[in-house]
Amino acid sequence: MGKSTNYSDATKSEFSKLGQLLIQTADEAAFCLKALKSNLAEYDTRHGLFFLNTAKSYMRSDIRATKDMASELRHVADQIDKSETPSESEITAARSKIHAVSDAMIDLKKKARAYDRKNSLDDTSETSS
Repeated sequence: MGKSTNYSDATKSEFSKLGQLLIQTADEAAFCLKALKSNLAEYDTRHGLFFLNTAKSYMRSDIRATKDMASELRHVADQIDKSETPSESEITAARSKIHAVSDAMIDLKKKARAYDRKNSLDDTSETSS
């Protein structure tokens, strides 16, 4: 598929560092999403939202999609980390996945703001004074 390239030891070391950094990024994204889910549940409880219109249920599908993208990034990162000489397609896949995770996080932020606007809970008026 791609042409064979002889990588120097320094280049191999950089690819190894890249693999580790991508793994760390994917793991941190998954951890943040787990914390977000927990915080949303606490928020819902604090505001008496138990069945309908909960923040957690409103954002559930977006959180799941972002978690899936982080999982895909982790998979690609593992491939790069295990490969002595990652291919161009692996590097391209990693770049694509990191952008997808970033975009999904931005979408989560937009969805959260939309929820806040839709429900306009007066939590902000207490903290802004």
